Amino acid sequence: MNWTNKQGLPDTILKALQADEEGGGEMGDYRVSDLIRPPRMVVLERRHPEALTQDVSDWAAVTQLLGRALHYYLAVFGGVGQREGRLFCDVAGKKVTGKPDLLYNGILWDYKVTSVWHMILGNQEEWEQQMNAYAFLIGKDG
Repeated sequence: MNWTNKQGLPDTILKALQADEEGGGEMGDYRVSDLIRPPRMVVLERRHPEALTQDVSDWAAVTQLLGRALHYYLAVFGGVGQREGRLFCDVAGKKVTGKPDLLYNGILWDYKVTSVWHMILGNQEEWEQQMNAYAFLIGKDG
């Protein structure tokens, strides 16, 4: 991913987005987020990451940053349940991985930072698919 900063926002925002992109720890062949996206999109992004460009001031980047900040804050200060642990499962010879937000008293939680317009016009079916995939991974993990 190539990041631009057309609005001249502080470099801290750019560095935070870039650092988060690098991830950390072991990753699988497919993440849950890959499985719920169109396959052609996933393949093209993997083959041509250099062709992707996003500006740090784009709404998607802002919500991504806010969402990750919220997840971090809740994980550090929430103090309940099993939080943000990466799960792995082999499916058809491929390692599938996911990182649910919280499992507490047998209930799976996933926090979202989004806009009102996404709630009105968006596709919440993806959220349901994401939760079902996390539930599958949790079941396999025991």
